[in-house]
Amino acid sequence: MLLYIENKAYPLKTFVVLCQPSDTVARVRAQLLHSLYEIGHSNHQFRLRHKGNYMRDAYTLEEYKILNNAVIKMVPLNDISDWKKDMRFHQSNKSKMEKLNVEDLVQVALKSEVHLLNNREKTLGVFKTILMMQIILLFLSLFTVYWYFFFAYAVVLFIAYTFCPTFTRIGGWVGKNSVRSKEFMIVFGVLTLAMMGVGIALFTLIVIDLKSSSYPTARCSQNVASCFSSAQNTIEEGVCYAYQKQCYESNFKFNVGDRIEYYLMQMRELNQILEAAKVGTTSEKRNAAFELATLATSGDDNKFQIVSEGGLEALISLGLNEDATTQEYATEAITECLTVPAIQDQFVVIGGMRVLTALLNANNLRTVKAAIMAISYVVTDSDENKPAAIADHGLEDLLYACKYTDSAGLRSLSLIYLELADYDDTRVVLTSRNSTIDALLCILKRSSDEETIATSLQTLELLAIEAPKMINTNEDLMKYLLNFPNKTLDKKLQYFAAKLLLQFADSVESCEQLVSQESVVDDLRYYAYASDITLQNVLANILFRMSELKPYKDQLQKNGMIDLLLYLQSVTNERESWSLIERALSNMNLHHDTDSDLNLKHHGSMSSLKSHDDQTKPSFQPRQRTNISVHSSTSNEAGPSGLQ
Repeated sequence: MLLYIENKAYPLKTFVVLCQPSDTVARVRAQLLHSLYEIGHSNHQFRLRHKGNYMRDAYTLEEYKILNNAVIKMVPLNDISDWKKDMRFHQSNKSKMEKLNVEDLVQVALKSEVHLLNNREKTLGVFKTILMMQIILLFLSLFTVYWYFFFAYAVVLFIAYTFCPTFTRIGGWVGKNSVRSKEFMIVFGVLTLAMMGVGIALFTLIVIDLKSSSYPTARCSQNVASCFSSAQNTIEEGVCYAYQKQCYESNFKFNVGDRIEYYLMQMRELNQILEAAKVGTTSEKRNAAFELATLATSGDDNKFQIVSEGGLEALISLGLNEDATTQEYATEAITECLTVPAIQDQFVVIGGMRVLTALLNANNLRTVKAAIMAISYVVTDSDENKPAAIADHGLEDLLYACKYTDSAGLRSLSLIYLELADYDDTRVVLTSRNSTIDALLCILKRSSDEETIATSLQTLELLAIEAPKMINTNEDLMKYLLNFPNKTLDKKLQYFAAKLLLQFADSVESCEQLVSQESVVDDLRYYAYASDITLQNVLANILFRMSELKPYKDQLQKNGMIDLLLYLQSVTNERESWSLIERALSNMNLHHDTDSDLNLKHHGSMSSLKSHDDQTKPSFQPRQRTNISVHSSTSNEAGPSGLQ
């Protein structure tokens, strides 16, 4: 399968990698190192990203469900400006690595692979040269005693030269014959051994013929010995072919990435990583943060090992590093460690929450999201650790994150605020800061996710129970809630928003502020369109409290308050809501109609009642039912005692 690797450091160049689905990500990275080596950038500090997910070295392409012709992003761990520099074999970092007694084994393996591939290319070149030189020997064989050996020799040379594969270190195996390079070597080896066997047999016949001569002489024996010595050289040539076969076993079966893959997947000792994280250069700290993040994702045992070796302090230090990439991987490692509740207490004790809230101000969105996730782990698993999340400038940092994070971050932030509002100690702190309402309102305005909106509204309801004045005095929240039905048609969310509006209607000051809104009646009308009994009941409570403000009666009538009450009365089937609407209409002074009109409309309504024998409550026409309730003095006094 083919993979296309893109890198923003090389916008005009796309790396093409030929691999198998069973290959690991480390092998793909190893092949990319060879490509980078050709352009003078063998620095291996990069990661691969596919569909937004960073790929771990030990996993295979098949496990990531990567298909043929997939496009993968190469993300440098360092800045693009540093990436474009010639960093061949990490020469600038050599002194630091020697101080730590740590050798860059990946680069050593890369040089070894390059050397082996060069040897492969040279070996094939020499092999083709030898084949061409043997053409001379082929024609000379015609002048020997065994001239017919020419034909077998010619067939072997023809097969060898025709099907010999071609290899270059840069291009790899080239040509159609290179597809079956292994088969060629096997067939050629068999033919070579056969030719050697024939040659040895013919040579043996010559030696026997010499020994069976009727005129043996010392000189002839000396010549035989010299010929036998020459035969030994021929055997040595066969040994060379055997050696060449041995090279085939150790060299031609070698593939790109065999050695680099091992060192990429091999973790350094934890103490070496932590030492580099504390006193290393920027590049070494970046590598250390990446290796700690990888180690933390490998299992809980590794997480406890990091903590026992003082890794939390090192990660906190890396999180405050000026390098954005180092911050990102350090935050990822912290987040992975905090998935274990036992580690959270120690992290809070050493002041790690202050670092996490400070990272909410980072310019890297991935760093901010990782910090948000880490904070959510802490506040979700333990009530005792919740105050640490809002200590110092924690609430201001959370507000900043609400303004700039994405949808997933907003969802996590809404859950954090809900957890904080559910705990008594932190709820008191939340209600004492205006930034809390600003943050929740920011989440509501920026998010379109219904789960996030529901969580934020529930948090506001908890805060309103604790401190109603904090909710009642926020005019921006009031305007948002009034316009809320235009944002969603979900009845559950509208019910949550309507309950918050009821908080505004509970006090005289906030209710006056609510009534003073020019479009309040029109906005509430959208709530009335929802055919939900509980929502209608809340809306009836709001309208009743608004109708009790006598100075605003004329304004409400002008804005269509009566029409809204009549409409709501026509669609509600709940007794309590009916009673509240009756009393609201009474407050709007609609009880001055004549008795004749009352009797006329009452008889019309009763005739409608008789036409529905199977219904326990009649289905009135809107105007008829409204007039009966408005003019009946008994219905105006039938409201539940609990609402007096």
